[in-house]
Amino acid sequence: MNYWELIIARTKLLCRRKKIIIFTLVLPLFVMGIINFMFDTLPDRRDTQRIELGIVAGDDIKLPYSFLKGEEFHLVYGTREKMQTLLKEEKIDAYITTGNEVKLYINDMGYKQSIIKGYLDSEAQRNLKLDSSKQDESFDKTSESSQINQSNLIVSMTVPMTLPDKKILAFLYITASLCILGARWGFEEMKELVPEHSGIGKKLRFSSAPKWKVFLIHFSCVYILQTVCILIFSFIIISTIGNGLQLRRELYFLTAALGSLGGILTGLLIGSIKKLNLKVKDIMLNIIMVVMILAAFFTPAASRYYITSNLPYIKLINPPSLITEMLYCITLQDGFFLLIKDGLLLLLYNLIIIVWIYIKYKRQEE
Repeated sequence: MNYWELIIARTKLLCRRKKIIIFTLVLPLFVMGIINFMFDTLPDRRDTQRIELGIVAGDDIKLPYSFLKGEEFHLVYGTREKMQTLLKEEKIDAYITTGNEVKLYINDMGYKQSIIKGYLDSEAQRNLKLDSSKQDESFDKTSESSQINQSNLIVSMTVPMTLPDKKILAFLYITASLCILGARWGFEEMKELVPEHSGIGKKLRFSSAPKWKVFLIHFSCVYILQTVCILIFSFIIISTIGNGLQLRRELYFLTAALGSLGGILTGLLIGSIKKLNLKVKDIMLNIIMVVMILAAFFTPAASRYYITSNLPYIKLINPPSLITEMLYCITLQDGFFLLIKDGLLLLLYNLIIIVWIYIKYKRQEE
């Protein structure tokens, strides 16, 4: 039996069915095209609103700058702790502390923060001119002091809330979803080997070929096609919207290939359960995929931090979470040790399923 011919023939059959190609390549490219178009053409809603600016000042302290009375500003007063909370929750764009020293606190230097900084710089320059006209004799000292005050005006910044660009963020989520979508293709390949539900399975029942070799051929074909589609999709998107990322493409593609393997093995694992009928296993797989994706993408930051700190290995049962974190690390070029740890956990997840299925097939043959 020429196994390479069987692999080529099986891969061609999967391509003719078009299901994997459509859902793993064509549809994701279409979705990313729509997302790219929306972010490039539609105005940012936050930019069309007024600037939310926090003020930390006592009741008896006068606002230091006249521009704060402008219509483009909506002022929020409160304590420093309140302003820090509002800033982290992105309910305000920045906040100013008044008193002996004026400071601007921001998370990110965006459009609105640049406007505030521009006003502050302009006000500092105006004060510099006033001081120089009043104190001609000590002009040099006053100028030097004013420049120091101006340079120290924006020195304290909160820890940045690092996130990729929205288009890149959508790309990361779609890539991780495509990897776990492989569970569907792996599950359907398992159905092909069941004589009660497939004509191919009926023919294989009377075949002299070892079952584990036939299983390996089916598994290899669906993995190759699924992974190639993901890599083509990733290459196209990175080449078009990710040129400024400076990411290590080989690490990105390796993560996608490892994640695709984890997705397909998840489907094979569910399909190998013999005590449940096919419909129950199908419903069970859909529920597992939805729960995995929700846990990976929509877990609140506080809960994610608690789980990572106290239950670091619970991610082992959720491949999309591992894939997403690895893609974050590669995209943001940060967290090398987290990338290695999650990669090893994902590899361990794959090896556990491979060993389980191998033992199961060996027992059946015996």
